[in-house]
Amino acid sequence: MSSAAWLDESMRQRPDRSGIYVLAAAVIQTGEVEMVRFDAARLAPTSRARVHYRDATDGERRKMIQAVASMTAAVQLLAPLTPTLRMSEIELH
Repeated sequence: MSSAAWLDESMRQRPDRSGIYVLAAAVIQTGEVEMVRFDAARLAPTSRARVHYRDATDGERRKMIQAVASMTAAVQLLAPLTPTLRMSEIELH
């Protein structure tokens, strides 16, 4: 069976002006895509809003964490990465 993946990335600057780059991927079976989209859409504060952890309240963040924890997904977190690392050098299993 085939899979679908969602990727997210974040770049943060440390106080010493060095940077850290984090890349995360959630991989699910294609047959579960609609269910995951439905569950994710229910986390938005309004039907037109985007779900973004950075902008969420503490209560919304708890709901996001619980929802993601309940999903069946293979999650990969790659950190820290150097900004010069090429995507072809990253292998997800």
